[in-house]
Amino acid sequence: MEIKVEEIEKSTFAVTEWTKQLLQNWGVSADFINLFNLLLQLAIVLLFTWVFQWIARKIIVAVLKQLRKLPKMQLAEYLLENRFPTFLALIAPLTWIRNTIPIVFENFPAVISTITNLTNIFIVLMIFWLISSFLSSLSKYLLTLSKFSDKPIESYFQVIRIIVAIFCAGAVFTILSGKSF
Repeated sequence: MEIKVEEIEKSTFAVTEWTKQLLQNWGVSADFINLFNLLLQLAIVLLFTWVFQWIARKIIVAVLKQLRKLPKMQLAEYLLENRFPTFLALIAPLTWIRNTIPIVFENFPAVISTITNLTNIFIVLMIFWLISSFLSSLSKYLLTLSKFSDKPIESYFQVIRIIVAIFCAGAVFTILSGKSF
């Protein structure tokens, strides 16, 4: 494990030094190099994140579109309607963003903790939206089945959503306070 951490630190340093060298070659003054380096690295991270999320969403949508053609996979149609692929495709890029924060903000260590916490909160919200989307899709699917047509399925799933929201609120509290829930 120690070797991997050292390798990551070396690659982080290499990325930072490469962008600083590039900016120096472009004639950027020394006073603005850290700021421009930050903006350049943010742009790179956001571009890679957008591309990764776009590709992941397209793949997930394609798989769900193929699944909905199967007779017993109507749930896939409801997942598509409730933006499940969008939320699912954002989880990995957001995790990647969280892991790149120390690299991008290396020269601004005072903001690393705050930005990491904000990113973690957004990940919790994204997980809540993902679970909520899945529960809404499952609820709509179950209402199409004759076995569940006379049951208050939406009420059951609303209670589950409230419980998930409480756990997410606890996770946000833990992130903000640093104390266990």
